[in-house]
Amino acid sequence: MACAIALASKAQWTVLNTGVTYSLYTVYFTDANTGWAGGDGGTLIKTVNGGATWTVQPTGTLERISSIYFLNANKGFAVGSSGTILATLDGGSTWASQASGVLWGLSKVQFTDAMNGCIVGDASTVFHTTDGGSSWSQVQGGMGVYLEGLDFATNSVGFAVGEIGVVLKTTNGGASWATVPMGMGTHFQDIHFTDPNTGYLIGRTDTLFRTTDGGNSWDFVPTGAPPGHSLIALTFTSPSTGFIVGNGGVVLHTTDAGATWEPLANPMSNTNVSFFSLSFPTANTGYIAGQYGQVIKTDNGGTIGIEQQERMAPLQLFPNPVAAGHAVTLLHEAFGPVLVQVRDMRGSLVLKTRLRSGERTLGTGGFPEGAYVVEVRSEQGVRQQQLIVY
Repeated sequence: MACAIALASKAQWTVLNTGVTYSLYTVYFTDANTGWAGGDGGTLIKTVNGGATWTVQPTGTLERISSIYFLNANKGFAVGSSGTILATLDGGSTWASQASGVLWGLSKVQFTDAMNGCIVGDASTVFHTTDGGSSWSQVQGGMGVYLEGLDFATNSVGFAVGEIGVVLKTTNGGASWATVPMGMGTHFQDIHFTDPNTGYLIGRTDTLFRTTDGGNSWDFVPTGAPPGHSLIALTFTSPSTGFIVGNGGVVLHTTDAGATWEPLANPMSNTNVSFFSLSFPTANTGYIAGQYGQVIKTDNGGTIGIEQQERMAPLQLFPNPVAAGHAVTLLHEAFGPVLVQVRDMRGSLVLKTRLRSGERTLGTGGFPEGAYVVEVRSEQGVRQQQLIVY
């Protein structure tokens, strides 16, 4: 067994000693104390005391475990590489292999109720069950795209997302799926809905989109994550409070339903350790899993930092709105040169420029009318603000 290592009494995140060194790609908790994590080499570990100790569970496979989902404390499923599907009826003490009929990777498993669930994976594969996972039928495949994320807005309406901007939608609980035109080539990693209308879609290179109409349209949202970082997994603990994790130890937090995001300090912030999965069984208790067997935990909703990050005043733009072709003054606290990037609401880069120390003016020549996100990056941090051009 492995035990936890507390960093500090006021730490927002505690590093847990899982006793394994394989990367962990999935973590799932049924309550604040009971949970599982899985990863490379068929690794699957369980805790019943909030991560204080972990026990290795035999899976009978050396394939990567990519996703875990439990219907209750005893019945659960795990999926992974080479078409792996595992099922347990005793909380993971024993796992039985289920035939998938495919040899490629499976990335995510989720249920909408005790009987109905789906699995997604490579080659645009979707499996569907209506008997609680006793059997699985392949209902989608053949597109050659790796599907990474899966979530249901309702018991009937769900979305699967993946490479080259592919988004699939079901309106019958997963029995059939249709492609949703997105008009972008982003590699999507995960999707999450907080209600039938409000959802979030994340991907590589700091990509976040938000919908408020059930996925009919999506708007780009700036996150403030370091440049080039991929956003890999997200969840919400309430309609307003959510978390995103990604590579390089990125943990982002929102308290305003995803309108703005703030990076959180954590033990892995200054390392190259990537985070792949997160699970919040309660509003305050959360777990994040990543490379090299790392799992970190918060008991206070992740809101009290190990080290208080230096805060900058919000970026201000004047005038805003601005007439097309006119200059905008950037009001910020950054010292020295800054990198300015402007993106439209689909996330496309419109302008990228460096301003010398003391420069504060940004031209809008060539900007069509519409809304944009202006981002200022400096050694002091990152600040973003919406700009309206008319």
